[in-house]
Amino acid sequence: MNNESILTAVSEWATSKGLDYDAAILSAPPALLDLRTLLSPGELPPDSSGVCLTVRTPSGAEFAGQLGFWLPATGRGSWTSLSESDSEIGTSWIPEFHDERELITFVNAQVEDFLAAV
Repeated sequence: MNNESILTAVSEWATSKGLDYDAAILSAPPALLDLRTLLSPGELPPDSSGVCLTVRTPSGAEFAGQLGFWLPATGRGSWTSLSESDSEIGTSWIPEFHDERELITFVNAQVEDFLAAV
């Protein structure tokens, strides 16, 4: 598993679902998804790059919002949701994934829950 295979997997999945999304390989996580400060020096990966996936609510949704994921090849990523109805923004760890299938299963469940709520 590497950044390119993760990017391909999430792009194919999001396209097949007809989602409004962006996905790109970045050298480090965006600030809102960056949980590296919670890691000890020994837990920090030597490579901070990964895939940033953002899924937006469809036009006409009750609330405008987006769901963001940081998906590094190490398998230890993060996710957050933002909606105009939110009074607080929280970022959480993704349960460690070992392959693209596990990753897509988690991301799919979060996206379905998020879109059902907006």
